[in-house]
Amino acid sequence: MPEESVGYRYAEFPSVKLYETKSKKTPLRELLFGDWINVKEDVGGGWFKVRCRGTDGFMRKEDFREDKILEVVFLDVGQGDGCFLVTPKDEFLIIDAGEGNHMARYLQWRFSGFKKIKRKFDAAVISHPDLDHYLGFDDVFSIEGLSFKRIYTSGLIEQKVEKGLGEMTKSGNRTYCTGLVEDITQLDALLAQTAKIKGKRFPGMLKKHRSKYDEHIAVAAGQDGGGLSTANQSAFDWIKAPGLKINVVGPVREDASGKEGLRWLGNLGQTKNGHSVVLRLEFGNLRLLLSGDLNERSEALLLSSYTGLPEKANTHEKRKALADAARPMFEVDVAKSCHHGSSDVSEEFLMAINTVATVVSSGDNEPHAHPRADTLGIVGRHSRGSRPLIFSTELARSGKEFLTNDKKTIAALKRYFKERKKLLDEAQQEELSDKQELTVVGEAIREIGSLINKYGAINVRSDGERTVVAYKMEESKAGKEWDIYCLEPGADGKLDYVAR
Repeated sequence: MPEESVGYRYAEFPSVKLYETKSKKTPLRELLFGDWINVKEDVGGGWFKVRCRGTDGFMRKEDFREDKILEVVFLDVGQGDGCFLVTPKDEFLIIDAGEGNHMARYLQWRFSGFKKIKRKFDAAVISHPDLDHYLGFDDVFSIEGLSFKRIYTSGLIEQKVEKGLGEMTKSGNRTYCTGLVEDITQLDALLAQTAKIKGKRFPGMLKKHRSKYDEHIAVAAGQDGGGLSTANQSAFDWIKAPGLKINVVGPVREDASGKEGLRWLGNLGQTKNGHSVVLRLEFGNLRLLLSGDLNERSEALLLSSYTGLPEKANTHEKRKALADAARPMFEVDVAKSCHHGSSDVSEEFLMAINTVATVVSSGDNEPHAHPRADTLGIVGRHSRGSRPLIFSTELARSGKEFLTNDKKTIAALKRYFKERKKLLDEAQQEELSDKQELTVVGEAIREIGSLINKYGAINVRSDGERTVVAYKMEESKAGKEWDIYCLEPGADGKLDYVAR
């Protein structure tokens, strides 16, 4: 910590202003709840000289807090999912990384200098082996200086076998995936079998970057004495942040002739998607659900497993009874929409989660037309409150500005390519050229990463009592940069949207 610093603080709820002078007449920036602030000097009268988000200015003492808060960022990764989570104890988790390099660019922008300060993130969660959820980890794992303590999967690893997911077991009239890859020993054994994984991109990526993670853990929900599912509360018990719990709600394993297995859901795609790792986060009065690419068949299995009620609910009364019975486990305040807003979602599942805010992660130029109009309608219908919130990474980002019209990005890329040519022309100055190249590449990465953060990222921040859901405004002005929605506890203690 610099000697002139009087401490590091964080922006108060729901946002605060950074001013050019010791006056509230000259706002420079709007800081979102939890933004990091370097408080440099007490200049009297309740004012402090500070630096934050690359800008020097002045703030009032009542505008910052001492305690760090929870931060969950849903990135715009195009068609796919990408979530970055930071706990109040600076524990870092990535839950899916999309298909392209958006997550990697974001991390390089946020943690400039990976090469100077090596970082080992606490966890990477790969919800299921679909390209638009895992392939972005190829770029993340390629970042020099970044590694992971552990990776989590559903245990389903693609293989060159008949149904594509390892050993299958027939039990009664159902088929189950029983060749689950449970731990690092089993994963290493599979990755060593070249013939089994040849041509399969998921295990190929895990093998390519084997040095970047220490452990592999296949997670699933637990079972109570009656055979009903219970949340697995031990998989993330390494988290030290007070009051924060991450429970594994799915996938649900079943008995397959004496073996644990994941039910075959009709075809390879439905099975991989349906058995996504489902996480339920609890922090104070905030409850948040990360549901991967669940589909109707797997949602029915989940609800039935937690309630003991039949999977098929073919009347409104039965659907309501199933949802009501499942609500103690599934009701949340913020939910990541299943499968990018696909219409393959059940009414009773949405009734069970009964959320205030839903985040849809979807992208442009994809063939599925996600999010589907009917899905947005049913999500709103079965959310709680008079004004439920639906956020979309795609809608929060202007494709025109992000892809073509941002002058700073174009300028950074032009500098990069110009410098590349110069370096080739001056190849004899090897050491100097390398340094110049790294500088220019770093500038380009920071510019692109800044845009990924600005356009499309949905930010959820909470101190365990109050929560904001916010995204950057496309056209901002001094003192107004965020579109912010506040969730505060109502009379029953549950979070409600409070318009401001």
